[in-house]
Amino acid sequence: MVLVAYQGERGAYSEEALQLFFEARGMRATEAVPCATMEEAIQKAETGEAHYAFLPIENTMEGTVDEAMDLVLASDLFVVGEMRHKIDHCLIGHPGATLGSVKVAYSHPYAIRQSKEWLRAHQIEARPTTDTAGAVREVKQRGNILEAAIGSARSAEVHGMQVLQRSIQSREHNSTRFWALSKNEYRPNPARKETFLTSISFGVRHQAGALYDILGEFAKRQVNLTKVESRPRPERPWHYEFQVDLEGHREDNVVREALGSLIAKASSLKVLGSYPTWDSVLAGKQGR
Repeated sequence: MVLVAYQGERGAYSEEALQLFFEARGMRATEAVPCATMEEAIQKAETGEAHYAFLPIENTMEGTVDEAMDLVLASDLFVVGEMRHKIDHCLIGHPGATLGSVKVAYSHPYAIRQSKEWLRAHQIEARPTTDTAGAVREVKQRGNILEAAIGSARSAEVHGMQVLQRSIQSREHNSTRFWALSKNEYRPNPARKETFLTSISFGVRHQAGALYDILGEFAKRQVNLTKVESRPRPERPWHYEFQVDLEGHREDNVVREALGSLIAKASSLKVLGSYPTWDSVLAGKQGR
């Protein structure tokens, strides 16, 4: 049995996504291990209580999930897989409730922000909680028909609640990028055709052109960078490190050469992992 730790409760988007992800990797015997926090999920993977941690790392509307990225950077786990999964927010109420009867909706702050235009149009007050699936459970327990929650359709099914309205997010293309993390690096399977990304974090020396020189090492080797983001370094105020995603595996010749050049030019370098990418929406369209 493969144990996968995630933050949230049964019915959370993370649980929904990880089941799809590991099934696509041929691991049908997967048990999702709910955790109260992302830090707990990381700790379970670090101590061996779980084989993997599975965290949301970025959203198309919200950007990087800072808490998750900070935990990954501080851990010794490797990114071994990526999944991009469409998030479809539903307004979930009690059986017998109607859309017009709902006055208050509870959910995670991200879900509320992603649905704020719809909520405003329907004059529903939003109140934040720590988790989408947890909000559904709490609304059910209170039994107030004037209350609803924002969460996945699966969370409504898990808790015996009713979907009052689907797709209430402000943008149709609302997707979250998840990372699977493990103590062991991912080893490519020659029998499987895979597209790889490599994620790194590095610091630059405090001198003119330092970042330009580093990024130039990728440009002259025609290594495509899919994401470049600066983040503050807590231990050094007003200094920054950069997280970069690039196409290719760290053992590819051009990627290996570029990373080798960074050792001499960067003030620090950490390879978070080389891993295959997977998009659940595209996979569904292809009949996978």
